[in-house]
Amino acid sequence: MAGRLDWLDTCSSNNSKITYRSALKNYFKFTYPSVLEAFEEKEKRLIRQEDLEIWAERYLTENRNYKRDIEAFFAYLQNEKRAPYSISNTISLVRTFLCGNDVELPLKFWKGLKRKQKQKGGVVEDKIPTQAELLNMLSYMTNGRLPIRF
Repeated sequence: MAGRLDWLDTCSSNNSKITYRSALKNYFKFTYPSVLEAFEEKEKRLIRQEDLEIWAERYLTENRNYKRDIEAFFAYLQNEKRAPYSISNTISLVRTFLCGNDVELPLKFWKGLKRKQKQKGGVVEDKIPTQAELLNMLSYMTNGRLPIRF
């Protein structure tokens, strides 16, 4: 039987493989929290490719509600205050894993997740600078010689 993560071999970049493994490790840690933490503690090592294969096999052979798992993982990532791009990327990698193992969820489901995602971009908090802050900013611009006196 082919491994559940054999599709990773099609990645040309080693960094892509690392990113996929990291996303799947986080997904399985979320799905089986006590088991994987106990495993890492007992073995005193990080989860390897072979371990991910075992967890992928277990996950895909159990009768799981994939939609509920992904929605819960999505909510978990948002509650962890992860960056929107990071959340989007992680969910996309989990989707690739599922599709690579013939678990097809409707496009409507994935688009619904995308709509629930918080807007990308930084949070801007406008603040009026104090006189001391303005002087500090101007000193960087003029090499310490202020052309203006307050």
